[in-house]
Amino acid sequence: MQLGVGMTMPGLDKGLKGMCAEELRKLQVPYRLSRKAKSKVWKNIPNDEHWLTFNLEMLSVEPYSHSRQFKFLDVDGKGKLTEAGLLKWLDQMKEYGKTWKNEDIDNVLAVKYYIK
Repeated sequence: MQLGVGMTMPGLDKGLKGMCAEELRKLQVPYRLSRKAKSKVWKNIPNDEHWLTFNLEMLSVEPYSHSRQFKFLDVDGKGKLTEAGLLKWLDQMKEYGKTWKNEDIDNVLAVKYYIK
C-alpha cells in the first residue's frame, strides 16, 4: 500500500505515517476520517459517530521506486503498459474511490496520452 495517495481511508493513512518496520500500533479513527466520498470499499462503515479501532503491525517499509510503481501499474504482467492494462488498473482504482477530479475526462483518451 502506498501512503499519501488516497489508497486507504484518510484516518488510517494519517495514522500509518511514521511507522517503522515491525512496529505495532493501535489506531483509533473517528468516523469523519473513516471514509471518502467516492469510495465503494469503505461505504459499509456505520453512519454514526463511532470510532474504528485498528491493531496494526507494519511488516516492512519500502521507499518509492520507479520499478515497483511500474509493477503496480502493469496489471496484466506483460512487462509494458498497454491501453487495456491501464484501463483495467483505472477500474481497480475506482473501488478505492480514486477517479479523475473532473468527471468529463475520458479514460481511454487519458490512457492514450500517457502511453505515447
